[in-house]
Amino acid sequence: MLTISESERLWREWFRCALCRVSVTLNASQLENGQDLLRLDEDSFWSGVPSNAFRDQLYRFSEEVTDPPEAESAHTEYADFFYGTTKIVASGEPARFRRVVHMTRSAFLAALQSGQHPPEYSLEALGFEPEPPPEDMIKTCAINYLTKNLWHNVVHVAAQGINDANYKAFRGLARHQSDFVADNLSTILLALSYALNVNADSTTTSTEYDSTIVHLLRRNRCNGIFQLRARETGEVESEPEQEWRYRRSIAVYLSGWLLAAGRAAASLSVYLHKRDSDPEPRIVIEVNGQYLSVPHPAYDWSSGDKAKQRTHLHQVATYVDAHYRNALVNSDRLREHARGQLYNQLRLLGVESLLGWNP
Repeated sequence: MLTISESERLWREWFRCALCRVSVTLNASQLENGQDLLRLDEDSFWSGVPSNAFRDQLYRFSEEVTDPPEAESAHTEYADFFYGTTKIVASGEPARFRRVVHMTRSAFLAALQSGQHPPEYSLEALGFEPEPPPEDMIKTCAINYLTKNLWHNVVHVAAQGINDANYKAFRGLARHQSDFVADNLSTILLALSYALNVNADSTTTSTEYDSTIVHLLRRNRCNGIFQLRARETGEVESEPEQEWRYRRSIAVYLSGWLLAAGRAAASLSVYLHKRDSDPEPRIVIEVNGQYLSVPHPAYDWSSGDKAKQRTHLHQVATYVDAHYRNALVNSDRLREHARGQLYNQLRLLGVESLLGWNP
């Protein structure tokens, strides 16, 4: 059983490992062995980055310890002093690297520790064979989780121009659309961070998926930090916020499904609409400019029944992927568009070479 101080030390170490992996991905084209490093497991990867001085050119990590006035409660810390900041700055002599600078908050770090849990899959379904020591599995999943979380921030900052100074200016539909993009790209970037194959125009059937990507995404489901924050702050979701979380859950699941099927999408959005004759809202999915109306009615996400939620997500993803695949089969232009859109999205971040193909 880890002590609190030992757990804190490990999470700080895992944060640095995730930051280093994100930065090596961003700078892979400038590193002689960038892609080879990304193929390594966590221990080998960390030791493969040659020195602390070199790591300093790639990333910087710091923690801000919040000490609100005594009259303030944990509610205030989790509400107002929770999220950190991420910046991308030039580094090196000459300035040939992009350094990822991340400041985390003590409340965020504490919530990560409390929210950690094993993914709800068998070891085989997670790709852990033979069975690893428990501490190795926790570490692998934690670094995976932090890597995707950091990529979400990097997309906001480097691709969208949204940062800690101006994010409050982007509310409502602007927030929803920017998060659809950041969620989807962070899923794709997570795969590239481990040098996995990413394709955009596969026309194979949906049963032929990349099991390595499936394992990677399942391992990511290992932390309830944001549910914990909601409990600590006493957050009561409005109906529009519940609807947004539901739409976002569909988009995140579908993003991973398409990625594993070799049909990674540069653009992915989820909408709900309700006609007078409909007993429940209907789901509309946009994938690379293709709009699909899903025959399955929207599901009441507030029920909290995880088994039914997974079944619903699987139904939606199966339907959308089958119809999007057919569209790809029937249109050379759509396949070219899919490749070009994803390539250009990743080119904006300077990581397009990791795809290993041109549009």
